[in-house]
Amino acid sequence: MNEKVIVNSVINPLTALFDIENGQVITNPYLKKIAYQLSKEASEVLEMNCEKSWEKVQEVAHNTKNNVSSMLVDIRMKRTTEIESINGYIVKQSKIDVPTQSNMYHLIKAKEINH
Repeated sequence: MNEKVIVNSVINPLTALFDIENGQVITNPYLKKIAYQLSKEASEVLEMNCEKSWEKVQEVAHNTKNNVSSMLVDIRMKRTTEIESINGYIVKQSKIDVPTQSNMYHLIKAKEINH
């Protein structure tokens, strides 16, 4: 469960913000840096091994490289996303500062308002 939350907290908001397929999260060097930071923060909050989580994120992004995330579909269809239960959950559970997770949360909420 926590592994899935970590993967979704990385791939979903980045693909939704940049209107890209899953694979571009790790093939674009700038997005890859943000993706790593999202994975690291989520792993720390959920007490998971950071490197194993990052490997899983990259594996899922690679294996689904031509797919679009559910969050991107929601944004395109002008529907409310699952940001509350993904990145919002991580932010609320955190006892440490998670600025990248928090930024993703607020950026997606801002996109939702613009529907």
